[in-house]
Amino acid sequence: MQNLTRKGFLVKTTIKNVLREKERKQVAKALLFMIVPFSIIGCSGGGDNSGETDTNNSSIENPANNTSATNASVKNTTFEKSLTWKGVNYGAVVSPVTQRVWLDRNLGASQVCTAHDDTACYGDYYQWGRETDGHEKSTSATTKTQATDIINAGSEYVTWIDWTTADSDGALRAANWSKTDGTSICPVGYRVPTIDELYAENAAFEGDAEIYYNLKAFNSFLKFPSAGIRYSGDLSEQGRGGVVWSSTRSGNSNSYYYYFFAGNASTNEKGFTQANSVRCIKD
Repeated sequence: MQNLTRKGFLVKTTIKNVLREKERKQVAKALLFMIVPFSIIGCSGGGDNSGETDTNNSSIENPANNTSATNASVKNTTFEKSLTWKGVNYGAVVSPVTQRVWLDRNLGASQVCTAHDDTACYGDYYQWGRETDGHEKSTSATTKTQATDIINAGSEYVTWIDWTTADSDGALRAANWSKTDGTSICPVGYRVPTIDELYAENAAFEGDAEIYYNLKAFNSFLKFPSAGIRYSGDLSEQGRGGVVWSSTRSGNSNSYYYYFFAGNASTNEKGFTQANSVRCIKD
């Protein structure tokens, strides 16, 4: 992962050395914080998706000529005006370093965060690899009975050590969260990020921009909230820190996440039953 930091440094050094003063100022301004109205990028091969509606309630429309993508040097992209996914309206943000496109809020959040403890932007809490089936709501009922399927697992939060008996090593769930066709939890063209993709958004920054505690996470372009976690059915750590799932497994019983609290931020791993935030990335 050290290569990620060096890569980010080399990119910015190259820009600094080759651009004229005026261009450097323009790039620097764009790098500080950049939000585009919404994007599903390159969906359906970059063709016209006007009026398209998929089976998972994702409505897509194309804008007229959008110049923000060109100004941001994001290549081969088509930015969309709005996205409604499973009843929630989303926008998109572009990383100023990796140029990856992310949803502008956690899954299930009603708005972009206005503060690190803005409860309206906390979003839902997903057990790892699980569908949007109702369990992700912070007030969902709990059960000790494990599901026997990973797709139809009911609507209750399972408090057992693993929420299902159907996928002992997590391989099926990792594959499910990696889908980009809209049959999993993320919108069409998006998926749950890998741990390396989450880490890259931290490691690529330098100095004051580095995400090393929860307020930095909120002040980053991703506007991460301190949504806390849900464990054994109970919410905790809200307002104090946040934990974001990746799609990456660690062995047969854990999966990786990125966390940020008042004192530190880093990656770690946890069993599949804990429920954390999810932020989707454009594939």
